[in-house]
Amino acid sequence: FKKSMKEVMGTEDHNILLSLMSIAMSESGCRTKDELEQISQHKNSGNYKGGIMQVDGACRNKAPHCPTVDEQIKAGVTVFNNKLNSITNANPKESDKLYLTFFAYNRGEGTAKKAIQYLNQGKSMDQSLDKACHDFYPNSKLGQGTTCGPGGNTNRCCEIGVNYPKGKQTHFKKGCESLGGTVGSTQASLAGVAPFTPTGSPN
Repeated sequence: FKKSMKEVMGTEDHNILLSLMSIAMSESGCRTKDELEQISQHKNSGNYKGGIMQVDGACRNKAPHCPTVDEQIKAGVTVFNNKLNSITNANPKESDKLYLTFFAYNRGEGTAKKAIQYLNQGKSMDQSLDKACHDFYPNSKLGQGTTCGPGGNTNRCCEIGVNYPKGKQTHFKKGCESLGGTVGSTQASLAGVAPFTPTGSPN
């Protein structure tokens, strides 16, 4: 993770590192493409091709599907960096930046930018994410799946999207505390979360 962060983002910031690890934990249980392929549900669906960070463009949808774990991580870091930059340029509250970046990783940066507009109108975070998601995926309400698009179900798709950043927050907090750190509420760092002082060092 640190290697890819340094190459792609030019940083080894612990907040960014824990953010990326939180995504990997939620997306794949920190399993590599090869490990996911051994699980029948992922093999049958093709999801294993997304790798440890479950990246669509560079891995799942493009051969040779990020064959090494380094490639999978770098692809995920690249996507995260693009989302973070896009959200930063949209000028949300600093304290909301990481939360919205997580949402963008899952449901797209256009959806997250729309959510910022609703936040600026005074709506709550959950209301803003849900409304933005329904704005971007309005034509999939009759399907049975959880995807956003034809054959999916918009309500379920957006429910997953709204809850996605919450899961990352939980993983982030556990990782931070396992290093002897404390998640603060002020003095936001690059990712929009308060810095902490770790006693250990994640890889």
